[in-house]
Amino acid sequence: MRKIIFILSALSFLAIIETSCSKDWLNTVPSSSVTVSSLKSIAGADILITGTNRYRFANDGANASIHQMSGGEKSTDLCLDALAFDFTETDNMGYEQYWGVGQELHHTMDNSPFVNVAWYHPYRMIDNVNQLLSFIDEIEDGNNDQRAFYKAQALVYRAHYYHRLVQTYGKPYHTDPNSPGVPLIVTLSIKPTPRSTVAEVYTQIKTDLKLAEKLFTNNSVVRRDKTMADLSVVQGLLARVYSCTRQWDSVAYYASLARTSYPLMSKSEWRSGFNKVNDEWMWATIAPADEHQKAANFFSFISNGKGYPEAWGYENGVSKELFDHADTSDSRFYGISSASGTPMAVDKIASDGIIAYYKFFLDGVNDFGIPYMRGAEMLLLEAEAKANRGNESGAKELLLELLNARTNNATALVNAVTDVISEIKLQRRMEFWCEGFGYYDLKRWGDGIPAGGRGNGQRDEHNGRAAKQAIPATDGYFLWLIPKSELDANPLCTQNIY
Repeated sequence: MRKIIFILSALSFLAIIETSCSKDWLNTVPSSSVTVSSLKSIAGADILITGTNRYRFANDGANASIHQMSGGEKSTDLCLDALAFDFTETDNMGYEQYWGVGQELHHTMDNSPFVNVAWYHPYRMIDNVNQLLSFIDEIEDGNNDQRAFYKAQALVYRAHYYHRLVQTYGKPYHTDPNSPGVPLIVTLSIKPTPRSTVAEVYTQIKTDLKLAEKLFTNNSVVRRDKTMADLSVVQGLLARVYSCTRQWDSVAYYASLARTSYPLMSKSEWRSGFNKVNDEWMWATIAPADEHQKAANFFSFISNGKGYPEAWGYENGVSKELFDHADTSDSRFYGISSASGTPMAVDKIASDGIIAYYKFFLDGVNDFGIPYMRGAEMLLLEAEAKANRGNESGAKELLLELLNARTNNATALVNAVTDVISEIKLQRRMEFWCEGFGYYDLKRWGDGIPAGGRGNGQRDEHNGRAAKQAIPATDGYFLWLIPKSELDANPLCTQNIY
């Protein structure tokens, strides 16, 4: 891990603070005065966590050669969705955006900027919070609840990013838990580090989250907004993690707890552009207009009629195969978007199975929010857990709750369900388009991609693959290569072998 650690020196978080935080905030703490010693306080811990929050949507320097990777975490999420079923583009002018990720199979190239960002951005975030964890117990000001609150924030981030890394670069837990995962860095060590096993990485993730759960429980400190984690976010992350290790009782338990205070969005909220935090969102980015990348942020790539789609003449879409499953009263696909003023879905190239989709929309370079966790995710994880434990009636009750919020025909739709688990998978695809779940879901389910079932990439013959060919779950397609630059710097790190 020398490459990571050397890039991220002991004061690496100062660069994040300088490039990511608002002008008013910087005036309060001038960058020239920030030192490690000055951060050893509750105010300093808050500075570091605030900078880390901002870095989620920042250009991290590893992606300077390719604009579509300039949006931080959500840039990688769009790449992941481009490799799954349902994220499409209406013209290959989008090739320079996300169409080419699947078409060119960039994730199987060890020198690809896509691979670099998916690896280095999480490790930069991990290094950042490892800084805080190295001195949080030495902070003398504040009270126990404040110290516990910021320690829990750091543990949540570390667990979250190791979970992303092991899902991207490791095999699914259920197939081979003893296969190579990713290097575990939990101190400020600069020693080269070998890859821990998938099981070892999951053990560390669970350890961090369980400690964060303890630190948040009965803590008097309240997060100031949803960019910060709290107990419900920890519970949501535990539900995600346990779904990957198929511990269904724990999934049901934590998902149910997590979603308690997060009512599902109304139909009108769903059609409002997904650009502002609402009651259903549990964890989110809040990006002020004067801080985000104006021409290279999530919305500049995903908003049809604006940004790159407008400039280059293409539109982002949902696969017609998925669209055709929607009931005509489904607010996710029918009705007028109050943000764009267009229908939610517009048939553009039916012959190629592409429907222009207006789920995400932002007019101009305004402030925006992006969800990282929602109540609907927890509802569907709870339903999935119940179905896998044989409680189909309980799973159907949860499907009814979701579809009542999204359609006018919920009872008839649920009564028609004959395969509950398949319906839950379908609803996840319909609910979380371009929220970063598609590729990871296929891996944890052990599902491949059926012939013709491609969304963005592989619409044409390319890189030795026939157009729209079936891709089995065991294919190397579901395992990203580690960047060559990491292997060059860290002699103990081994490459994935297909």
